Amino acid sequence: LPNIPKHDDALGEVVAWFWTEGNIGSTVTIAQSHTANPDKTARLRRALTAAFGPEGFIEVIQRNDSSFGGPITVFRLRKWAADILLSVAPGKRVAESFIDSLTIGQLHLFIDTSCMGDGHHWKVGERDIWQRDPSALDAYERACILAGYAVTRRPGHDGGTVVRAL
Repeated sequence: LPNIPKHDDALGEVVAWFWTEGNIGSTVTIAQSHTANPDKTARLRRALTAAFGPEGFIEVIQRNDSSFGGPITVFRLRKWAADILLSVAPGKRVAESFIDSLTIGQLHLFIDTSCMGDGHHWKVGERDIWQRDPSALDAYERACILAGYAVTRRPGHDGGTVVRAL
């Protein structure tokens, strides 16, 4: 693992939020429920600001009828910031080369942030993530292995796949 960071910690954290909570449409967005998860929303805002500055995104409140937690905060990235994210996570699939460029501390930050975004049991200390598309888990699994965790990959509920770091 590299000893000298190639990327700022904030970018590694934003990439983790992006692959778990992001969306690619007419713009690149990352959303979080400020009503259900105000601490996560604040943390995401801090990471975006540290990575791209306050001019790298706009923040809007959006109605949310499809899940629990009420309205959500949607962070819409400016094109130049979105281009940076998409260069290391095209199609929301984090590139192996990006994972390989992270220091041990950055790997742990990426893993922990990914679990905050999509982890099934993160609140009780387990590092497991479910995804419908198993290939979406490849970067998370690689990060866990490089950080020294044993991992399991197994079928999950609703036809998805779960990767758990032990």
